[in-house]
Amino acid sequence: MNNNPTISSYKDLMEEKARLHTLLELQKAAIKKNIEELKDDFKPVTSAFKVIEKFTARNDKSKVVNLALDYGVDIIKSTGILKKISWPLRLIVPFITKNIASHLIANSRNKKLKKITEALP
Repeated sequence: MNNNPTISSYKDLMEEKARLHTLLELQKAAIKKNIEELKDDFKPVTSAFKVIEKFTARNDKSKVVNLALDYGVDIIKSTGILKKISWPLRLIVPFITKNIASHLIANSRNKKLKKITEALP
């Protein structure tokens, strides 16, 4: 069939409607398939961003844990462990340490809570 068929009767109109509906469904399926392929192609990128996020952002679910981490890293800074490294690293190391530690603590806490809830009847 050509792209603009001549419609001369109600039957032709219904056939054209059915053809266009089928074409629309095929195009929707093709778009969904392309989107899924893009998601698969970008999985390494998204996982890399998740790792980078752990270095740059804290897990904000527990304010008490973050407060304790701040206090702990400040104690480490004041004891002199970081005094022997260059000043840019002195700024970056505590920041990254706090962020990574907050994610590690949150993950371990979630695993322990999951084990406890699974053990309950």
